Amino acid sequence: QLNMLQAVVAIAIGCFVIGIALAINGAAGHKYGIPFMVQARTAFGFSGTRLPGLVRAVPAVVWFGFQSWIGAGALNAVSATLLGWDNLVVWFVIFQLLQIALSVYGFKGIKWLENVGSVFIIASLIYMFYAVITKFGGAINERITSIEGTWGMPFWGATMLFLGIYSTMMLNVSDYSRELHKNVR
Repeated sequence: QLNMLQAVVAIAIGCFVIGIALAINGAAGHKYGIPFMVQARTAFGFSGTRLPGLVRAVPAVVWFGFQSWIGAGALNAVSATLLGWDNLVVWFVIFQLLQIALSVYGFKGIKWLENVGSVFIIASLIYMFYAVITKFGGAINERITSIEGTWGMPFWGATMLFLGIYSTMMLNVSDYSRELHKNVR
């Protein structure tokens, strides 16, 4: 277990390492406008990028299916609760079509979705914070401050976990940074 200080330090170390990796790996994309696969040619050669491309493509396909399933489940739960209509397969197909339509618009579509979605996410977080504090208030404060924590393996495990969450972004940052020139005005 980690106490609050240890959790914050683990996140800070993770953010520092992620920031360094994003800056180094994104520089080529920003400067030369090249995506990850072109950047990978410097290390693996033209034909050698097939394996890293496959290693990147297989999880992407699995992740697309996983996101579609989770998103469809969320839409199905909302639909079942609000409308009384429950059909996970239909929501799965609808959610996949929505993701495909979003990908057609590229970064502009993602930017639009993030702008719209951020309002709902912030409102949901404020509501959840209010609900938790109202229900558990003082018990949370006592529980957080009473944890001793350790600087051993759980601390470094949490740091690595935080790094692992952003490992894909660290790898693909040149795909994003190459778009920076087009979108900055």
